Formats: sequence, C-alpha cells, structure tokens
Amino acid sequence: FTLGWGVLLAAPGTYPIQLELQQLPGFGPPDPASPYTPDTWLARLGRLPLMAQPGQRWIYNTGSYVLGVLIARASGQSLPAFLQERLFAPLGMHDTGFCVPAQKRHRLVDAHRLVGAQLQVFEPAARSAWAQMPAFPDGGAGLVSTADDCLAFSHFMLEIGRWHGNQLLPYRVIDAMTCHPLSPVIRAGCELI
Repeated sequence: FTLGWGVLLAAPGTYPIQLELQQLPGFGPPDPASPYTPDTWLARLGRLPLMAQPGQRWIYNTGSYVLGVLIARASGQSLPAFLQERLFAPLGMHDTGFCVPAQKRHRLVDAHRLVGAQLQVFEPAARSAWAQMPAFPDGGAGLVSTADDCLAFSHFMLEIGRWHGNQLLPYRVIDAMTCHPLSPVIRAGCELI
C-alpha cells in the first residue's frame, strides 16, 4: 500500500483525483457491467498522477488490485484460476469465488443493509452481482463465500500456512506477512490517508 496510489478516506471532492479513482472498480461486489479488464484498469490507473512518491506514504487498498493483476501475469493464469488452484481447492473452500455458479445460486441470500433503524433488502439474490464473473476480478474485493469456507481459511492461518500436513505458504512468506510492513521512515513521519 505504498505504491503511490490508494483510496482517499476523505469527504467527496476534497481531492480532485477522487473523481477519477471512483470510476475505477473496487470495494465490494463484482460489477459485470464494468468495461474494465485488468489491462484496461491498469492503463487507466497508469494515466493518473501519483498521490505520493512510491514508498513514502501508506494509502489503503489500490495496492491489492495491482497485486491481483501481478499475480495473474506472473502465474500465467487468471486471478480466479490461480486462487482456485493454489488456495481454495487445497483448503477445501468449495464455495468461494468471484461469482456463484448457477447450480449453487439457490443458496445465495438477499443482501441487506440498515436504512435508519430498518433492515431492508439491498440486492435480491435473484439479481445478485455475484451471478456473473466480473470483467476485472480484483485482488482487493469481490469474493463471495460461506461461513464454512471462511472457517477453513481461518484454520489455515492459525496453522501458520499448513493444511493437513502440507506447507502451502513458505515460512519466508509467513514471516513477511507478519512483520511490520512500514519502514521506520514511513512510521515516523507519514500520515495515514
């Protein structure tokens, strides 16, 4: 999250770049109508000015999207295929993905949100965004899952990257994931946006 772009947690209109970033996909359910593939998303992001010099400021979220594209390019697979092969299948996470297959859609529930003091249907399951694979399955948001699959992932993390005797994550990766991610310079003087 120190690549120089990110989500600005500020009132709309505070920063002009917010308007451009809001038009890029992210945060939440997939958008099958989005015109952005990973390549078009990266090209659009690359035309925006940096919000900070790389390595100088921690800015939330956009780094996850870029990481998803990098994983796909380095592996030669789509991000959904990579996650399925390397994470979901080995962990037995049979109900996690960027969309819900037709044969499992009867299990999808309506999405609700609180409006005032009343819980209201926000997105009926019959018209769910998770019914189709998004054009841009990003590394920051958009997975749909079940409690059982989330529990399987939690157990995997508790076992420090091991699953049924198999080391799925190398220890050096686990060490990197659990170390403090910000350099002393950033920790000392960087404001978190």
